[in-house]
Amino acid sequence: MAIKIDPTDNSYHMAEMRIDSERIYSNELTMDFGEDGGDPKTVTNSADPIRYGRTTNSYEWGASGIEPEFFDFLMEAKLKKKLFPVGVFRFGPDGDYKSVGTMINAKISEVNWSYGDDGVTVDVSGSALGFELPR
Repeated sequence: MAIKIDPTDNSYHMAEMRIDSERIYSNELTMDFGEDGGDPKTVTNSADPIRYGRTTNSYEWGASGIEPEFFDFLMEAKLKKKLFPVGVFRFGPDGDYKSVGTMINAKISEVNWSYGDDGVTVDVSGSALGFELPR
């Protein structure tokens, strides 16, 4: 059996946000890791770039399927600009889960209600300063 890898799949099965003493779980987490900057710099007497500008990594994330009773708490964390870790997990075919890593110094930029077949849930999105792989 061949293993199929989808390079566009950036979704994970669960996230654990640790804000203050609360542990908030989401049913799905998507992450986008990218780079900002890195543009080639040229000089007037050459068409070839002489160096590349500085790059910085960017970490954007979105979590969905959070229980609705956490809406006020998450809105307060957004307004107070709280920083917190986000644990990222994937589930295997047997139901066992594996830690993929942890986003560090994450913050919330949006908190929204979501209405679906399963009822009302909360969706959040934000950014993080880094990502650490499990040891």
